[in-house]
Amino acid sequence: MTAKPRPGSEDYFGIRIAPGEQLAERFPQVAVRARLYRLEDDGASDLARRKRSVKDSIASRKDIIARIRKRQAGKTNLPPRPQEEADRTIAAHQEAIRRLEAKKPDVAPAVNIVAPVARRVAREDRRRAKKQRD
Repeated sequence: MTAKPRPGSEDYFGIRIAPGEQLAERFPQVAVRARLYRLEDDGASDLARRKRSVKDSIASRKDIIARIRKRQAGKTNLPPRPQEEADRTIAAHQEAIRRLEAKKPDVAPAVNIVAPVARRVAREDRRRAKKQRD
């Protein structure tokens, strides 16, 4: 069994990162580069974790709804569930998605958290770009 690489390691989520590689072109999002450079502080890390959690939860609920609909259409090997039960389950997941979508603005980054992280990422980008030129 292989161990998962630690965040910020040279092989992160299957992305091979050369030592000293400038990531600004490959990853335009500051939050992603902050995570790869291991520059997130507690506030930014918590914010990013909550944001990813909401996004992943919405995606998984949409996937569950799609699988239920596929099963009800008879496109799987499983027998369809009673239609009333399937409708209740789908409605519950759609309501949860609406609640999560409403929660998204609360998870939006605050300037006092994002600005310092963005400055640190920009500094790291410049440092790595300078290393490559030398």
